[in-house]
Amino acid sequence: ASRRLRGKASLVETRGWTAGMYRTRLHKKLIEPRAISQMTIEIVRLKPNSPELEVCAAWRYHAFLKSYGYSLSESAAQLTKLATQPDECETAVIALVDGCLAGICLLVLQEFEPLHDVSPWLASLYVAPEYRKRGVARRLVAAI
Repeated sequence: ASRRLRGKASLVETRGWTAGMYRTRLHKKLIEPRAISQMTIEIVRLKPNSPELEVCAAWRYHAFLKSYGYSLSESAAQLTKLATQPDECETAVIALVDGCLAGICLLVLQEFEPLHDVSPWLASLYVAPEYRKRGVARRLVAAI
């Protein structure tokens, strides 16, 4: 089982997981508050068929896509495409804080439904609640 998710990624599909449940469902212990200087934040590309992809798809779905009528499977399909066929214009990166999944950010050529002519587009910037206000989003955006 992955240290990052402690082998619990299947909870996304089997128990109606929501983004706010990440801490209690995927970690056996709660994140201890600690100083930003003590945290190790690593930014890496999202890998296909990884447990992180499943969790990130759920984050995107609940935070951004559900209200527009998109499905969890559509969120996962786009992330799978970005993870499988990355190029210099489109990519998905994740943040790991001390080895635990903390956030995601995408660079895409256009949104699902283009509302403007800006391209490429920084999309789906999401940081799990327990890691917010610790510089994770800043590191994700800088990596893009």
